[in-house]
Amino acid sequence: MWIYIIILVVIFLILRFSNEKENIGVFLSANDNIYDFKQQEQTIKQFINLLDVNKHILVYGGTNYGLVNILGDEYFQKGGTLIGVISDEVINKAETNNIQFIRTENIQMRVEQMISMCNKFIIFPGGLGTLDELFTLLVDTEFNKNKKIFLINMNNHYDTLLKFLEELEIKKYLRIKTKDMINVVNNIDELKKYIN
Repeated sequence: MWIYIIILVVIFLILRFSNEKENIGVFLSANDNIYDFKQQEQTIKQFINLLDVNKHILVYGGTNYGLVNILGDEYFQKGGTLIGVISDEVINKAETNNIQFIRTENIQMRVEQMISMCNKFIIFPGGLGTLDELFTLLVDTEFNKNKKIFLINMNNHYDTLLKFLEELEIKKYLRIKTKDMINVVNNIDELKKYIN
């Protein structure tokens, strides 16, 4: 009798966890004025086309500005599930298409919340906010090695940063090699093999 109960529990657990969606954290620019906006907009659309709405939930900044807004609108139109993590400091800029909002007290808590929710992150080209998110994630990755980071280095946006990280590695300021923390891809085609 117990063997049948154990078998049923195992089957239940397999079915339960095989149907769960994967949270993917996305960090990108909320700026409308970047020089390659149209190219990045197309890259975001390619990224959205790559995702399976039945397998992936996007966790992102949730504002209605710049590329963040485009990401949310595109995935929402595709029928995908979005979780917008947004701080009280910018709650008035919230995207209305989100299925769910998580509010945090400040921007740092927002980044920490996103990191705690995801094991896979896509980092598009961005400015100070994106760099802050990336570095917070890298510090977390030094200690929690189960995080996968995919840095989209389109137009060589992150080349200087990657060289700086290599220099820190050579000088023994990093505990983990950069290549063990960051998967650098130049376009969405290179990202495909890591996503589904």
